[in-house]
Amino acid sequence: MQRYLRRHVARDSGHWVRQFMASCDPVEIAQLMRSSRAALLVFGEMLWARTLEPDVSRRRWPYREDATQDGRPLWGHLVLRGVQAETRSLQLNSAEWQWLQYQASGAVIAAAWRRSMALAVQSARSGIADWSVDEHPDPLPENWSARQGPAGLHFINLMQDRFIDWALPRSDKASRRAQQQVREDERRQAMLSACTGPCLSWSPRDEWHVTASWAPANGVFRAHRLLGLPGERPLFWLFEEEDGFVARLRDLRLQAWAESPKAAVHALRTCLRRHRAAYVPAVATRNPVAVEPAFRCDPTDQEAAEQYQNLIRQTKNQSRFWEAAPGLVLAARAWLGKESSGASGPLRGGTNPLPQD
Repeated sequence: MQRYLRRHVARDSGHWVRQFMASCDPVEIAQLMRSSRAALLVFGEMLWARTLEPDVSRRRWPYREDATQDGRPLWGHLVLRGVQAETRSLQLNSAEWQWLQYQASGAVIAAAWRRSMALAVQSARSGIADWSVDEHPDPLPENWSARQGPAGLHFINLMQDRFIDWALPRSDKASRRAQQQVREDERRQAMLSACTGPCLSWSPRDEWHVTASWAPANGVFRAHRLLGLPGERPLFWLFEEEDGFVARLRDLRLQAWAESPKAAVHALRTCLRRHRAAYVPAVATRNPVAVEPAFRCDPTDQEAAEQYQNLIRQTKNQSRFWEAAPGLVLAARAWLGKESSGASGPLRGGTNPLPQD
C-alpha cells in the first residue's frame, strides 16, 4: 500500500516533504495544503507512514541518506496493534489463522489511512499544520469482525464513518485516453480560432508587415513558453508553414516566420522586444494572486510573534523538524490566538482542495 500511495496517490512525496522541512512553519505548511491538493495528500501520507512505521522519518526523509543507527543498518518495520483476533470460539488451522491476520492487518492499515487523511484535512482547515502524531497509537482505529460459518471463515470490515477515499484507483485507460483526446481537441480548436484574421508578422526576408494569420496545415502544433523576457513568460505556438516554421504568440496578434524552429523562436523574441519598446508591454505580466491569510493575529502581540519566529529559526538551524512539532504547533496557536480545538471558518485563497462536507 505504501508503494501504491507513493506512485499513484501522493506523488513526488520527497519534494513536498522537503518543502515542509525547509519551512518548519505550521501556518505556512497549512496554507500550502490549502492551495495544493498534492501537498495535502503527501501530508496525509506522511502522517500515515509515521503512524505505522517507527523511524520512517529517518528511512525516507531524506531518502536513504541515514541508513544506519548506532552503526547498525536501519530496517523499516511495521507496528500493527489491535490485530489479534478473538479466536476462542473459532477453530482455525494455520492457513486460516494467517489469512485472518492478513485481513485484520489490512483493516487496521486502511483505518489508519483514513484517520491520517482526516487529520491532514483538519490541519488545513484550521490553518495550523500538526504533524506531531503518535507514531504507534494503541490501539489503532479499527472496526472489523470475523465469524466461522458452514462455508468457511468470513471477515467483515465495517466502515460507518463518512470519508473521501483519496486512494481510489484512477479511471481505466480507455477513459483516460478519451479525456486526453477531448482536451487535445479543445486546445487545437482554441489555437485554430486564434490564428484567424490579419496579424502583425515579421520575417528576415520581409521585415515587418501585416498578413493573414498562418495556421498549421496538418494540424500539428506545440505550445511553449517564450523565455528571455524579464518579468513575463508568454505562451506561443510553434508549427510548420510554407517550407518553414512559424512562432505565433497566443495573447497577441504577433507572429514570426523562419526556416528553422530555433530561428523562428529567436525571431519572435526579437520582434516582441521591439514591439514592447515601441508600444505598451505586449503581454501583461501576471501579478501573483494575493492570498488572504486564513487568520489575522493581533499586531500588538509582538512577543508571541517574535517567540514564534525564533522557534522556527531554531528548528531550521538544528534540523529538528520532527521533534519540534509539538512546540511549533503550540507557538502557532498562541501567535494566532486560536483555541486548541482548531475550528475555523471557510477557506480562502488559492485552489481549495478540501471537501466541503
